[in-house]
Amino acid sequence: MQNCHIISSLNAYIENPDPRYALMLKGKWGCGKTYLVNQWIEDALKNIEKKDDVVLEPIRVSLYGMTETDQITKAIDRQLHPFLYSKFAKVGAGLLKIAGKVVLRTDLDFDKDGNKDVTLSTSLDSLSFLASNDKDVKLSSLKLMVFDDLERSHIPMKQLLGYINYFVEICGCHVVIVGDETKVTKKEDKETLDEFKEKTVGKEFEVNPNIDAAVKRFVEELPVCEWLNSQSNLIKNVFVASQCDNLRILRQCLYDFKIQYQTVDEKLLVNDKKIMSGLLASFIAVYCEYKGKNKEVISKLKEGSLGFLFAKEDSAEKNAELDMERRYGIAELDGINVLNATHVKHIVEHIEKGYPMTNYINGLLKEDQKVVGVLDRLANFREMENDVLKHDCDELCHDLLKDKYQQFYQIGKALSYFSLFERENLYQVDERVIDLSFGSS
Repeated sequence: MQNCHIISSLNAYIENPDPRYALMLKGKWGCGKTYLVNQWIEDALKNIEKKDDVVLEPIRVSLYGMTETDQITKAIDRQLHPFLYSKFAKVGAGLLKIAGKVVLRTDLDFDKDGNKDVTLSTSLDSLSFLASNDKDVKLSSLKLMVFDDLERSHIPMKQLLGYINYFVEICGCHVVIVGDETKVTKKEDKETLDEFKEKTVGKEFEVNPNIDAAVKRFVEELPVCEWLNSQSNLIKNVFVASQCDNLRILRQCLYDFKIQYQTVDEKLLVNDKKIMSGLLASFIAVYCEYKGKNKEVISKLKEGSLGFLFAKEDSAEKNAELDMERRYGIAELDGINVLNATHVKHIVEHIEKGYPMTNYINGLLKEDQKVVGVLDRLANFREMENDVLKHDCDELCHDLLKDKYQQFYQIGKALSYFSLFERENLYQVDERVIDLSFGSS
């Protein structure tokens, strides 16, 4: 399982009653660091033994946008919520000994009957509480602190890390720090962080995107879409081909696609064979490229501008386009043209302007099912009258010339028929159809 070594180390860490060191989880934005920690907490602590002493819920603080340490303290105060598991277990006796600033009022329901058994009203200084050696707050009790979004804090690095170090050295807390250290670019901040890691961080871990788990989770989220569940392999293959490691982009993409999918005519969806799979593949690729490093290239595809194809061989545009063509190879993706220019145009407009794609998708399905009808009829060409065969072949030629085909398997099937018909002198296809078809492929 991806990142299982990190989970094992986190489990071992919280079993240490007094670690005096922190753990750090690193990785690029959107790779799943926060999800991994939250899921681990849920799995590891759901069966925690409830005793008569104070048991603390894990305290999780996002440092995103914070400008001073007082904001962190306030965030901790809001979460610091002792849970008492005995109806009259020294209610407030130990807590009231701690002088503090923040007044907490807590209604406790011990026997879970929906009625308040006691109301605890006390003053609490979170820093003093966590550092306390009071008998009701034993060092053996788990005091887990998670500080997320390290690189997004606006607190001076030296001040921030000194604050976090207090919980490690003085409070004896289990401290997990989460962030993307590659975003710490100032030389002074990098040096401060390196020194902090050397003295305070016992172990560091690089979190890698768990694509299998992410796809499973995303497709199961509301709104429910059973068809999307059946496309898990395609979703994974296209996402891997995109070389994007930002799971948040994939999540947004799949959510947006599900919304569009649910607006499409159900009768057309029932008879669909390839259109929705091709559109889904394009959706994923366009989202990953547009929100990643190839926004300009995707925008040119959207505009129908292929001028960059004739740029100098070593130009950035040329190299980016060739790289995209290589990564989304048709053979590797079940014959799907992921970079279909028409798809790209509508998907980019959906991203930029929020335009719904319902009409576009319904139109694609109608045309596809009309064309498939002709191809299906031609499967019985040996039983057809000559005039019927000619009529259907003429219709097929007309549709090819009007560029009504969006999938390569359709074009290939049509050309196979025409090749056979010419060989058996049943129908002479217009050379323009052959030229156009091979030119589009």
